[in-house]
Amino acid sequence: MSAQLIPTPLLPTRIAVEDDLSERVFVLAAELFSALATPIRLRILGAICAQGKSVNAIVEAVESTQPNVSQHLKMLYLAGIVAKRRIGNQMVYRVQSEEVLQLCDLVCTRIASELDPQEPWSKGKTMQTAKHLGATRPF
Repeated sequence: MSAQLIPTPLLPTRIAVEDDLSERVFVLAAELFSALATPIRLRILGAICAQGKSVNAIVEAVESTQPNVSQHLKMLYLAGIVAKRRIGNQMVYRVQSEEVLQLCDLVCTRIASELDPQEPWSKGKTMQTAKHLGATRPF
């Protein structure tokens, strides 16, 4: 079966809907969205978007328990969204994927503006854009 290029709003035109590459893209995209599918994981990303933080600092920032935060950090790490590094006796996490920050910012900005259209969300009320967050800076 030859693959046809069928442009859709969700796919670049170079990806055919029926080929193996598009299936891999869909599977990996679903895994990424699954990793981002809980509010606490989004809060964790918001807490570490500007700079890396220790687990204890993240726990404080997201107002949760250490076991809960550690479990979610593990999922984000396995998904390749965050990186970790041991510094002394602490594990420090940072956002590894600038694209994920951009995606989260786009979605959260859209939702916030729909919830309160009077509020100027596009004027710096959401997370800063990922290029200003230092997401690609080393620890």
